Amino acid sequence: MKKIWKKQLWPYIRLLICNKGERIMARTTKKQKHPSTTTSLSMVQYEIVVMVVLAFALFIMVSIYLNGGGIIGNFFRGFLFGLLGIGAYILPIGIFVASFMKAFNKGNKRLNMILLLSFIAIVFVSVTAHVIYVEFPQIFIRINDSTSAFFPSLAIYFKMSSSHHVAGGLIGGLIGDFFLKLLGKIATMLVLIVIFLSLFIGITEKSIIVILKKLYSWLVSALKQLILFISGQLQKISEKRAEHKKAQRLEESNIPKTNKRNIADLFKSTIESVEDIPIDPDATIEELTANEAEVTQDVEVEPVVETGVKPEPEAKAEVEVDKVNIEQEILSEIKKTPKTYLKPPLELLKANPLSKKQNNTLFLQESATKLEDTLASFGVNAKVVDVSVGPSVTRYELQPSQGVKVSKIVNLADDIALNLAASGIRIEAPIPGKSAVGIEVPNKNQAAVFLREVIDSKEFDKFPSQVAFALGKDISGKVVITDIGRMPHLLIAGATGSGKSVCVNTLITSILYKSSPEDVKLLMIDPKVVELSIYNGIPHLLIPVVTDPKKAAGALNWAVQEMLERYKLFAAANVRDISSYNKMVLEKEDMKKLPQIVIIVDELADLMVAAAGDVEEAICRLAQMARAAGLHLIIATQRPSVDVITGLIKANIPSRIAFNVSSGVDSRTIIDMNGAEKLLGKGDMLFYPVGYQKPVRIQGAFISDKEVENIVSYLKKRKKEDYDEKIMNQLNKAVSEETKNSDDYDEIFEDALELCVKKQKASASMIQRSFRVGYNRAARILDQLHEAGYVGDDEGSKPRKMLLTEEEFDALKAKANNPEATDVAEDTNNEEAL
Repeated sequence: MKKIWKKQLWPYIRLLICNKGERIMARTTKKQKHPSTTTSLSMVQYEIVVMVVLAFALFIMVSIYLNGGGIIGNFFRGFLFGLLGIGAYILPIGIFVASFMKAFNKGNKRLNMILLLSFIAIVFVSVTAHVIYVEFPQIFIRINDSTSAFFPSLAIYFKMSSSHHVAGGLIGGLIGDFFLKLLGKIATMLVLIVIFLSLFIGITEKSIIVILKKLYSWLVSALKQLILFISGQLQKISEKRAEHKKAQRLEESNIPKTNKRNIADLFKSTIESVEDIPIDPDATIEELTANEAEVTQDVEVEPVVETGVKPEPEAKAEVEVDKVNIEQEILSEIKKTPKTYLKPPLELLKANPLSKKQNNTLFLQESATKLEDTLASFGVNAKVVDVSVGPSVTRYELQPSQGVKVSKIVNLADDIALNLAASGIRIEAPIPGKSAVGIEVPNKNQAAVFLREVIDSKEFDKFPSQVAFALGKDISGKVVITDIGRMPHLLIAGATGSGKSVCVNTLITSILYKSSPEDVKLLMIDPKVVELSIYNGIPHLLIPVVTDPKKAAGALNWAVQEMLERYKLFAAANVRDISSYNKMVLEKEDMKKLPQIVIIVDELADLMVAAAGDVEEAICRLAQMARAAGLHLIIATQRPSVDVITGLIKANIPSRIAFNVSSGVDSRTIIDMNGAEKLLGKGDMLFYPVGYQKPVRIQGAFISDKEVENIVSYLKKRKKEDYDEKIMNQLNKAVSEETKNSDDYDEIFEDALELCVKKQKASASMIQRSFRVGYNRAARILDQLHEAGYVGDDEGSKPRKMLLTEEEFDALKAKANNPEATDVAEDTNNEEAL
């Protein structure tokens, strides 16, 4: 060991101790020999750091905006939201932009200051969100004398922002609570505005006053241009009016002086004389027109001659000619004038004999007390704050105590029904727009809602829409009127006997009482034949009630074509919808008013069985596009299953009415939630129009079959039906063509026959491979060959035998191509035989 120490280790140690300075200088010199290598290494490290930060920013963006970062992404997402609240939405963008700018601006101190101010702005966004969301500071509350709520409040802020993505998170809550405690909410908002303006100036280095001046000058110039444009348009309109007045004066100057009596006055007097005739309500249209003709024959026109001038014989002849012309013009105007539509009187509808409300205050108080006691026995503290008595159900509004879960009340539905001795209850938790839970209990004595009391109401009379629908009364007893035009399409579904057909009759009767045939037309499709056939003959019908499923598909396809034609008219008139078009019609005489068309399908299930593809396609096209064209779909069905109410139909018909159904599955099919299975039937419905958060419970109005018959007979007597012959001929033609096409052979029938004759065998798989068709079509062609007598019977898995040889096929083909030559050859053979 001594030898090794002396000979090997000690010399090196002595060298290190003695030449320490030389060693340091040598190392320094060695580093200074390659400065470029060090610089390039630091740049690579800098770019790597920037790329890592960019990747991290992109990862945070995916995690926050798309929720696609996995476990780590969810952690960062929750952490950033808990830290900054709403500011977490802006932070990933800030990190990405900052790293991107740093990559191209290394060493820029001004950029560092801008980025610092930007991140401070993000923090104050979180502070602003916290101040808006929170009413008063929480961190300064003391739980007791020795315990503060500082750290628990910060934890609550963190958890609330992390889970619900609201407020300002931990940082925003900490700073915001100090501002709220020191300044109050209004002063804090003012201070935050000043801070944001200061940050804006620091980041952009631009004066706010200069920006406001530029904005003001831009607004002034834009306003001047707008005023010039409006004045130019008004000047054009005034010039057109002046030209129109000038043209009218020229036309008036061309009228002969002997004909000074105003035609309008003469027409008015003629109409008054016609109106003086007593009209028999049971008189036919032919009798009324005969009376009008007699009155117009009695009208005499006396020529007005200027005083002091004696009429000459030629002038008398001219006066007589003018007299005849004026009479003919009056008669033509009378024929052009549309006969006014007389709405059915209210006396045709039955009045409600039990319209007065009964005073059940004592019973309601007892039921409310019993309900509170029942909930208290299960450990639920709640108080009844309001009671609404409807026609069929009574709703008790419960306000639960703090800390009581809503789900706990919902789970006690059966127990509440047992204690209240009710057949079944429905719980609405919570009531939209109220901090209460609604418990709907059926009334012991259910009151019916008659259609007359709904139509006779002020709400229906003042309702502006031509397609008003008198639904009934809601849970508080108020009349409910809705607009079909705003729905714009409606799906009605419910079990048999729940009130679906009565609802459809109520809808039709509402339209008959509200609008004339010139404003609204009806297209009814009734595969069940007996439901809507009673309305045949009313003037609102476009065509008689369609009962054939094939014609029903054709009627829906006609509606699609009518919709497309109306859109072409709208495009030519430069309008967007039917209301704008009809307003334009009032100004222009050469245009014809378009009525709204309500298409009513009483039983969708039968149509889906008969022609599912055509019906579903037509319904979807109408539901997607027909609103602006004035076409509205009303679809009713008693089988709310997914094969009838398909996903496409549900997606395109937003408004629904659900009557009583047998299960929650059917209820979810109609209104996408449970509840319809707990309805009482007999018109009790859940109305779920577009725009509502939850369905509304309504007792539908009732109309009997006798009332419908009285209304229809009244309309038939007063006005004759005006069916559209063009639509009827189109439907009949479509049905006949479909029947004809169903009897024809397939398009490739002859080619398949030729192939089978050459192969001398026939099979569906051979036809399928050769002509590249589906198996169903190939099997159908094979059946047609068998029916025609060219192919033998089925022999299991073996191909079928051909009953036609190649020579016979060639003869048949030649006969089909040249039938005259074949007949001549047969006649020649017959003569030779003779």
